Amino acid sequence: MNRLQPLLKSWRYAARHRSIRAALASLLFLLLATAIALGFWWPAQRERQALITDIETQRKAAIDAMHAADVARAYRNAKLAADLLEQKLNAVGGQADLVKSIERVAAKCHVRIVSQAYEEGKLKNTYPPLYLDIGLQANYSALREFLMDLGGLPVWVEIQEINLERSREHPGLIKASLRLLTYRKASNRVASAP
Repeated sequence: MNRLQPLLKSWRYAARHRSIRAALASLLFLLLATAIALGFWWPAQRERQALITDIETQRKAAIDAMHAADVARAYRNAKLAADLLEQKLNAVGGQADLVKSIERVAAKCHVRIVSQAYEEGKLKNTYPPLYLDIGLQANYSALREFLMDLGGLPVWVEIQEINLERSREHPGLIKASLRLLTYRKASNRVASAP
């Protein structure tokens, strides 16, 4: 206690000066103003933080809902694609129907069929493959449209190989050699064979 007495005496002496009292008053005023500001700011900050947390929760719920909708849409599209594939694989028709379908697509796309050759493959799971080697001649955009329209055929068609080269006889045209593969449902006669 003896050590504090000289310090207290010096503070009392300093407090007698008008400028020190003004500084102490302004310090107390600033502390009071800070406490009042903190009293208003603290609840607003807590409310803001609660609002941010609520927004994050709602945003996460919206993202989860969008993701679930995307997954459901992808599942629906995959199911439709699988149904379409099954329908194409079970399509009834022979080689003549395939030829007519390809000729219709070629005529629609302004593609000239130069050559065709067919080859039956070995039976695979009740679906015998049919290979079609086809030569085409057209401009690039017509050929691209033809290739894109092959997916619209009533049977499943895969492009196994494609070779493109410029036509020497007709500038601006492309000669294309395609090897297509299609699967058809085996007839009872083929399916029952050993």
